[in-house]
Amino acid sequence: AYDFAHALLPCCCCYCCWQGANLVPMNILPTNVTKDMIHDMLDYALESNMNMVRIWGGGMYPVPEVFDYADEKGLLMWMETMFACAPFPRDVAFLENVAEEVTQQVHRLSWHPSIAAWSSNNEVEGSLNWFRESWTNRELFAGDYIALFIDTIRAIIKKVNPSMPFVDCSPSNGAIVDTPEQYVKRWGSDQDPRYDSVHYYPNGVDCEDFSTYPKAKFIGEFGTQSYPTFQTYASVTTPEDWQ
Repeated sequence: AYDFAHALLPCCCCYCCWQGANLVPMNILPTNVTKDMIHDMLDYALESNMNMVRIWGGGMYPVPEVFDYADEKGLLMWMETMFACAPFPRDVAFLENVAEEVTQQVHRLSWHPSIAAWSSNNEVEGSLNWFRESWTNRELFAGDYIALFIDTIRAIIKKVNPSMPFVDCSPSNGAIVDTPEQYVKRWGSDQDPRYDSVHYYPNGVDCEDFSTYPKAKFIGEFGTQSYPTFQTYASVTTPEDWQ
């Protein structure tokens, strides 16, 4: 299960006043998550001087209580549709299924004042470079990406809420053109600090050495390996082990 205290993964923005964390599923069994746990988690964010939480696209759509409490507390939400870390197909049946899912979720959530932006996925753009099939058939997989995340998901979000900011991926180089009529994606390295957002995990370097941090416009994820909380250790150890 996800460690409760580690459900917030840092993110920050250098060109505006967003600072916060990623919210991943708080328990591998969703029914174990209580209203008090949700309130505590979002309170931790607020007490840490965060003003935004990113709903990570590799998890699941949160329950209403998450957004109700964020509305009440004035905590902004970066909301993602649940697609992550792999290429997706664009056959008609799949796109119709996605369209139904996203339409329901956008209608369910977009009225919340806490939602500041929608993104259509987590690291799918970068995943096109992870697999031989996708990086040797770039045009095919890029076409799949556009059909799903731009032509389908973005179109639905903009139809329901035209003024809502949209990001096609985190991380991403963003768009060359982004108007109600047209969205032209800027392809390239999704870790280019000149554009949009990057993800950063300083494995193998001193995490306290800020000179290693990317000088990016927006860092959608960053973090280092850490130990579980004491509560996690306590559940599988005895007091003798704690000496």
